[in-house]
Amino acid sequence: MLQSRGPVSAPPDWRVALASASTLLFQGLKVSIRGYNAALSSFTQWKRVLQMITDGRQRKLELDTVTENIAISGCRRAHRWLEAVKVLAGMHPQRCEADMFTCNTVVCACRRWAEVLDFLHEMGHDAAPPDAYTYNHAVAACEKDRQWVWASELLAGMPPRTVAPDVVTHNTLISADAKARRWADALEVLRQMRRSGTVTDAVTHSAAVSACEKGCRWQESLSLLLTMLLMGTSLDVFACSAAISACEKSLRWQCALSFLGLLYTGRLVVETLAFNAAIAACEKGRRWMAAVALFAWMRRTSVGRDAFTHTSVIIACAQGQRSWEHALEFLCWMWQQGTVSSAVTCNAALCACQKAAIWEFALVLLAEAARPGPNAVAASAAVSACGEALRWDAALAVLCQPPWSAQEGGQSRVVHNAAISAAERARHWLAAAALFWAMRSRGLEPDSISFGAAAGACERGWRWDVALLILSAMHVSSVEPNLITSDITLSAYERGKLWTGAMEALALSRSRHVSLGLVAFACALRTCGSRSAWPAACEALAAAARDAVADDGSAWSAASWAQEAAGRPAQPPLQGAASRAAVAWGELRGAGAGGESGGRRRPATWERRHPSRQLHKRRSDEITEQQK
Repeated sequence: MLQSRGPVSAPPDWRVALASASTLLFQGLKVSIRGYNAALSSFTQWKRVLQMITDGRQRKLELDTVTENIAISGCRRAHRWLEAVKVLAGMHPQRCEADMFTCNTVVCACRRWAEVLDFLHEMGHDAAPPDAYTYNHAVAACEKDRQWVWASELLAGMPPRTVAPDVVTHNTLISADAKARRWADALEVLRQMRRSGTVTDAVTHSAAVSACEKGCRWQESLSLLLTMLLMGTSLDVFACSAAISACEKSLRWQCALSFLGLLYTGRLVVETLAFNAAIAACEKGRRWMAAVALFAWMRRTSVGRDAFTHTSVIIACAQGQRSWEHALEFLCWMWQQGTVSSAVTCNAALCACQKAAIWEFALVLLAEAARPGPNAVAASAAVSACGEALRWDAALAVLCQPPWSAQEGGQSRVVHNAAISAAERARHWLAAAALFWAMRSRGLEPDSISFGAAAGACERGWRWDVALLILSAMHVSSVEPNLITSDITLSAYERGKLWTGAMEALALSRSRHVSLGLVAFACALRTCGSRSAWPAACEALAAAARDAVADDGSAWSAASWAQEAAGRPAQPPLQGAASRAAVAWGELRGAGAGGESGGRRRPATWERRHPSRQLHKRRSDEITEQQK
């Protein structure tokens, strides 16, 4: 009746059962339902079971509930929930009543939370009512898919007279709240368990501690663990590690170390996971000495150390001011012990090399970090280490390697930016400009870091014309100017003594809401002073006053220099930039002198170029009246 289409991995006894049942059915002999069920139980493939069920229905065999349960169990093992529901739907024409085992088996066959909820809805109409096992599996399905809302609704919808939630139901709901970072809801479920008299266990408190850990609630986590100690509940390693991790996320490294010491003095077993959480807390708190001390403690107590332990210690040492030697020592010790260093470990060690400008060892680490594949973070750190050592040629050699010379996208952009910054540190403007234009020719879109590093290198190399050419490409792109690019732009205009361009760049940056500082306004004022454009200098000084830029005297000195260069007497220093700007504008309004035109009347182009002059005049009049 059934023919196999290929090799079957089932035990050999199913063939005998299949041959016997097929022979009896083919000869028209009556088959007992018990023997038929025994034959079905020997099958391991759900398709063969369903084929036998279909064939038995066609021959009008009186199948019972056990037969259908065997078929549904086969579908459950294969996670074929749709076929299980079809078998259940076919039980009604055969006058087979589905029992609780049948319904629970169908629920277990469902893999998604939506499928479970749909079947629960159908159970309320046509099948046996759900029990605690059914609800527990439904809540677990919602917990796996992070559907904490539906898990809470299921708990609230359980009929209190027939089905009561047990500790498994509450534990699963707390775990669902933990995955959804709903620490307050998890604690509320725990309080409900205590009010209803439900016995809590270690799993309950561990799930609640995990919820508080994900919500960065270190106080609640430690309070739960102390409650477990007072109740005599055994502490597991996951609960302790979660509490220490909560201290780490809240930057409470002292509390993490205190709790770890409490566990050790209480003669509790402290495993690797708890030590790793404490070392990570020290790493987040930038306490590299405490991290090294914990590592030494692990060695003395023979606690196992994994790759995460070494990586956390290396990261902590790499973040210290003078601890980069320890980071490299730990890495070499890892290699001597045969521990495989991950990409994160090499990246942390490369950051230490970057701080110490050890570019040779950085290139060795880059080769180690690039074994699994291209690592943009490692390449960027290695290039930056070359830049700190003023070895821009070594940085260029890294950039010419195949992974970055042929790769496109954001990772390659990061490495290019590091190489341009290395050329900037070495004051090699030609290399920085060449890298920038090569980056664009390869189709990589520069970002604000690319423009700032390339233009800054050219500006520091007194090639202000090349710097302005690079920055002009930024204005036509979608990259918005920031404080660094604005300062470089105004400094380039200052070197070129182009006061009109400086004023336009100042107005453009302010129109795009860039928070300019004293450096930008001082550059604009000195540019105006170099060309005796003292009215423009007064306007820039007034703009600095409106932006509430703190002046240490350099801006007013530059404005005074512009007045003296134009033949205007410098005003004595007054209190506040606004007062000085008001006096300058008063002189401008009373004398009517132009910048480069001496005592002649200002040209009409000044009025057209600065339409906001009337607004500035009204503001200066108000300030002058207040001072009087």
